[in-house]
Amino acid sequence: MAEVQTIRVWDRFVRVFHWSLVAAFALAYWSTTGMPAWVHKAAGYVTLALVASRVVWGFKGSRAARFSNFVPTPQRLMRYLRAVVRGREPRHLGHNPAGAAMILALMAAVVGIGITGFLMTTDAFWGNETVEELHVLLVNATLCAVAVHVAANIYGSLHHRENLIWSMVTGNKAIELASHRMGEPTTTQFQESIYPEVRAAASWRTQFSRTGKLAVSNVNPSSGRPAMLWTRRFAVLSLLCVLTTASISAALLSRNVSERMIRRNAELAQEFLDSLVRMQQGDKLFARSHDPKDFEALFGELARMPGLVHTNVFDSQRRLVWSTNRAAIGHDTGPNEGLETALGGQLALESKLLETARFIKPEHAFIPSAARDAIEVYIPVRDAAQTVVGVAELYMEPVRLVQSVHEMTRDIWLACAASGLLIYLALVGLVMRADREIGRQRHTIVTQESLAAVGDMASAVAHGLRNPLGSIRSSAELMSTGPEAPTARDIMSEVDRLQAWIHKLLAYAQQGGRQLAAVNLVALCDGVLHHHHGRASRQNVVFVCRLAQGLPQDLPHVLADKPALEQALDNLISNALDAMPKGGALSLTITQHKRSLELHVADNGTGIAAADLERVFIPFHTTKRTGLGVGLPLARRTIERSGGSLRLLSQVGRGTLAILTLPFAS
Repeated sequence: MAEVQTIRVWDRFVRVFHWSLVAAFALAYWSTTGMPAWVHKAAGYVTLALVASRVVWGFKGSRAARFSNFVPTPQRLMRYLRAVVRGREPRHLGHNPAGAAMILALMAAVVGIGITGFLMTTDAFWGNETVEELHVLLVNATLCAVAVHVAANIYGSLHHRENLIWSMVTGNKAIELASHRMGEPTTTQFQESIYPEVRAAASWRTQFSRTGKLAVSNVNPSSGRPAMLWTRRFAVLSLLCVLTTASISAALLSRNVSERMIRRNAELAQEFLDSLVRMQQGDKLFARSHDPKDFEALFGELARMPGLVHTNVFDSQRRLVWSTNRAAIGHDTGPNEGLETALGGQLALESKLLETARFIKPEHAFIPSAARDAIEVYIPVRDAAQTVVGVAELYMEPVRLVQSVHEMTRDIWLACAASGLLIYLALVGLVMRADREIGRQRHTIVTQESLAAVGDMASAVAHGLRNPLGSIRSSAELMSTGPEAPTARDIMSEVDRLQAWIHKLLAYAQQGGRQLAAVNLVALCDGVLHHHHGRASRQNVVFVCRLAQGLPQDLPHVLADKPALEQALDNLISNALDAMPKGGALSLTITQHKRSLELHVADNGTGIAAADLERVFIPFHTTKRTGLGVGLPLARRTIERSGGSLRLLSQVGRGTLAILTLPFAS
C-alpha cells in the first residue's frame, strides 16, 4: 500500500472533447430514426469538427495531450500487449500504448464515417451502395471498438484499483510517492518528464502530519500477489464468449421478432384482400377476362392505399394481367420464387429487412433506406372452392412498421449488450475476488510454513544456546570483580545481546497464542516511554506524547494483544532511538477516527533509504550490525492480528514516521 497524491493529467480541452465526442456520436447514432435528417447530419459534422480540433490540440496542447508523448511505436505497442498477456504491464498516468492505439483508431474511424456520410449527400455518390456499405461498416467497427475501449477501461480500473472513467471527468489521477511493490514496474522516467508534478510531489514534506504525503513502504504482502495470469486469460476468454453469445442471441431475437412483425403485417394485408375479393367477386375476373380495365376497379383502389408503392396481379398461368406499371402488363415474369410459393397457396414474403446480414450488422436496421426497407408480399387469390386463381404482389413501404422494426432491433441489441456487459463484469469481479482471496490464502500458508520453520529453528537455537550463554555470563560476572573487569563487561554485553536475539526470535515464531483484549493505548504509550526514558536522556532525545487537538482524555480502548503490542511499540521506539544517536525529538501523537485510533511515532533521525524501505517488513532483513531483522515484521504481525495496519514513511536525513491504526475494542 502506498501513499498517493492527486495531480491533474487531463486538461479541460481533452475532457470536453472526449465527452462531447461521445455525445455527438451517440446523437448521430440515435437520430437515424424518429428525428429529422438534419439532426443526424449536424451531429456527424460536429464529430468531424471535434476530431479536427483534437488533432490541432495534439500538437499545441498540454504535454499529456500531445501525440508526441503518447503515440506508440509498433514495437512499444507489441511489448505492452505482451506485458498485458503476462499480467506485468506498467501503470501509465497518461495513455498507455494500447489506449493510444485505440484512440487513433477511433479518430480515424470517426473521420471515415463523417466523410462517407458527406459523400452520401452529394450527387456523385447519391444511392451508391459501396459508399453506404462502407459507412455502415465503419459505424459497426466503431461500435465494436467503443465496446472494447469501455471494457478495457473497466478492467484497467479493477486491476490498477483506480477509476479511469471518472479521471476523464475530473482530469485527476493518483501518483505513487513511495516505493513500489516489489516485482512491479514503477512510473517511468518518461512519465516524470511529462508531469513535473510527479517530481514535485515526491519531495519531502518539512514536517510530519496526519495528512502528509510521504514515501510509504509495502505493508500488505497479500496485495503484492503474483500476476493474475489466469484471471487475465479468463477475462479475455469470457469477454469473447459473452460477446459471441450476446451477438448470436441479439441476431436471432432480432430476426425472429422482425419476421413475426412483418409477417403479421402481410397477414393483415392478405385478410383485407380476401375480404375485398369476396365482396366484389374478384375471383371471377381471373376466369372470364384478362382485360386490365376489368381489374382496375378492384385493384386500382388497393394500389392507392398509403404505404403501397407498387402492385402486380398475376393469373394462374403466371401472366401479369394488371400492374401499376402499365408497360409490364401481359408479360411473363419468368422464374419467381415468391410467385411460385403464392401459387402453391402460401403467403410469401421478401424483404432485405429479413436478410441475415441485417441482424448480424444491426446498424443496417438503424439507418432507414427506401430500397432496403421495402417489403414484397405475394398473396394468393382464391375462388369459392379455395383454389388459387391468381396472385397479388404488393410492394409496400410501411413507415410505421419499419420504424417499429428498427426500434425493436435496436432495443434487442442494446438489451443483449447491457446484459452481456453485466454478466461479464459479474464473472470477472467474482474471479478477481477469488484471485485475491487465493493470494491471501497463499500468503497465509507461506507465512505459516515459514513460522513453523522459524519456530523449529528458534527452539533449537534456544535449547542449544541458552544454557551455555547462562554459564558464560555467570563466569563473566565472577571475572568482573577482578582485574579483568572491562573484558568481563564486554562479554556480559555480548551475551545480553545474544539473549535478546533469542528472545525476539522466539517471540516472532510463537506470537499469536494469546487472546485479544481491550487496551488503554495512552497508558501503554506512557509505560513504554518511561521504560526508554534513561536511554533517551543519555542520547539527548526529547520525548513528546500528546493527543490530537480536540480529543477527550478518556479515549476508547483498542483491541490488541497487550504484551505483543507493548513489544511492537517498544521495537518502534528502539528503532527511533537508534536513528538519533546524537539527539533529536521523538513524538507520539494519538488521533481518533470513526472506528479506530491512530498512533503516530515520528522521529527526526537518519531516516531509511528507499531501497531499504521496500524490505523493512521482510523477516530477517536488517541494516543494523547488531540487528536480527524481526522487530518490524513482529510489530506488523502484532497489529494486523488485531485488525489494524502499520505504515512506515521515511526519507534519508529527514526522519521516519510510523503510523499504527488500531480498531476500537467495542
